[in-house]
Amino acid sequence: MYRVDYKPVLFIILLAGLAQASSFDYIVVSGAKPDILLIMVIFASLLLRGRDAVKCALVAGMLKDMASSSIAGGYMLSFALIAVILNTHMNKFYKERPLVQICLSFISYVFMDACIVVLNTIAYRQADILCFPVIPILKAAAYTCIVSPMVFIIVSRALRINLSQVY
Repeated sequence: MYRVDYKPVLFIILLAGLAQASSFDYIVVSGAKPDILLIMVIFASLLLRGRDAVKCALVAGMLKDMASSSIAGGYMLSFALIAVILNTHMNKFYKERPLVQICLSFISYVFMDACIVVLNTIAYRQADILCFPVIPILKAAAYTCIVSPMVFIIVSRALRINLSQVY
């Protein structure tokens, strides 16, 4: 059993942010793109210590905030909350199972977008929170879920770690 250092994970998050901002417009399916930064936040929060996971989540959120037109700091806040929640309960998950990765990706994506909708509603003083865009969010969440096991495998092989041996 061993712990993973956060610096290589942070470097991969920076590369994922660059890839997502530049080339992911070409792999759109039904108007949905996978959120690689969210998958990397889930990966970091399951494998790193609490503070290191939150550092990585804040950097990923900052990258996503810079690339989006949403309220500033919304993704930083939602990614940090996801990292804290998952890191608190990381011993209860079988990290190496693809079904667990898919479920965590789906739940985290819906939570992230719900946080963004609520923050935008508060910031722009919109009283119409009932216009929550359910179908596009579910499409993007499903696409992110499909991609998440592949990203977990690629990143764990790049870092030369075995997911079952990390505590």
